Amino acid sequence: MMILGQAYAAGKHLERDDVEAERWYRRAAEIGSPQFQYVLGRFCASQQRYGEAASAYRAASERGVNIAKIAMAVAYAQGRGVEKNHAAARSLLEQAGKAGSPSAKALLGGLLVSDWYHPLRLIRGLWLLLFWGPFFWALIEANGVVAGNERAKMYSAARRQSFLILGALVSLVAIGGCLAWLFSAAFELPVWQAILVVLLLGSVWLTIGLLAARRRIASA
Repeated sequence: MMILGQAYAAGKHLERDDVEAERWYRRAAEIGSPQFQYVLGRFCASQQRYGEAASAYRAASERGVNIAKIAMAVAYAQGRGVEKNHAAARSLLEQAGKAGSPSAKALLGGLLVSDWYHPLRLIRGLWLLLFWGPFFWALIEANGVVAGNERAKMYSAARRQSFLILGALVSLVAIGGCLAWLFSAAFELPVWQAILVVLLLGSVWLTIGLLAARRRIASA
């Protein structure tokens, strides 16, 4: 049944017929493995029927299909077919990551970095992106998890975010080095002590700034 659905959807060996493709996909999902629910969700998403896609992803994810959890998390993060809910997206990506999905860990890192006003999430997000970032690019290029018309937008956004993060880190290292040198020269401190002072002051300043930004956003 799934093979027939794929044949109708792709127009291979049979004339393309989306109605017939969906009929066979639904029959396979009803009597087959939960993986077929995920495939049905992909098909609905390709038709831009995001509500139905989310329902199929949810059904598959509740039955333990890891890739469906990632797809459902993307739907929550983007607000496609469901109300936007970053907490739900994080929860699903956490589950998929614990089950061994590198792509889920990379996506979780990107989601946490987007909550830049939350210091702990920002730090953890940067840490995840540092180790699992390459898999994020692989996910964007993959077919199915992200709809074709969204992959280019996500690729552009991820590349821009990566450059911003890299630029911010380079700037912080350069500024920190200059400040450490000034502290060392002005107070006749060993270099390692001056570096510790700069790190401490920088951490306090960053935490205060991020918490203040978070309060402003929450009250907006």
